[in-house]
Amino acid sequence: MDTLTQANSLRFKFKNIPQIFYLNLDKRLDRKKYTEDQFKLLGINNFTRISAERYALHNFYKWRSKVSPKIINELPRICTLLNQLQVIIDWYDSNSSKYCIISEDDVNYLTAKYWPFTWDQFFKKLPCNWDCVQLHVIGEYFVPMGLTDRFKNNHSAACYLINRNFARKLKQIYYSNDKFVFHENYGYNLERYHYQSADFVPYEVGVTYSFPLFITKSSFESDSYLNSTNFMARESDLITLNWWKNLRESKFSLEDIFTRDSSKRKELNLKVSYYDFK
Repeated sequence: MDTLTQANSLRFKFKNIPQIFYLNLDKRLDRKKYTEDQFKLLGINNFTRISAERYALHNFYKWRSKVSPKIINELPRICTLLNQLQVIIDWYDSNSSKYCIISEDDVNYLTAKYWPFTWDQFFKKLPCNWDCVQLHVIGEYFVPMGLTDRFKNNHSAACYLINRNFARKLKQIYYSNDKFVFHENYGYNLERYHYQSADFVPYEVGVTYSFPLFITKSSFESDSYLNSTNFMARESDLITLNWWKNLRESKFSLEDIFTRDSSKRKELNLKVSYYDFK
């Protein structure tokens, strides 16, 4: 397939994708270019860059009054969560659309080359009761390919799809009198970490499913932790990418990957042992 034909095929696959809000620090021009070059290739025009400077470490003094003092102990991790929550609340208040995607600036959308379906087909096959769909997964013990109920094995808030019901409930739970509120008796509450983690909080708001459509460019250094890369993301992404590449030659049908209780579910859970990769 020549380059032009492939580009047209990708643009067709992303037809009708909802608005994408992607978060990006002002200094990370490399990530901005990476993301917007992909959008150009994919024919995605309905995107909005959101500056992640709104809740950044260096300007903590500007926004510290919007959070509880105990949150100070959770920096810099809490910055990612606050930026995402603010985007969702702003989108909800704007009443601009029924659905949107929240994304980080390291998401790799080009796995779509291997999808045997379009975004429209994917969207129509989602369960009717969905509020949120996690579109990138870092598996703690395994990467669950296809459609599953989201649970605590499925880390990553790099990319997820939400609807207005989700945003309404999130605002109701987490935002009051122009301040963010965090609840220790929220979700499965096994560790204090969870109720302030972007990997956890959004997915407990409403009915959430996981479907690893995308990967990330895990070679990017972390914005939160200097001189580090996420080796768990790297290895989960490698597993996800290889699965998509080999799907056409596999024994899995579209029914298998879109059915939560598929008879092949165990085979779709791809085990990952991070000790093997270190």
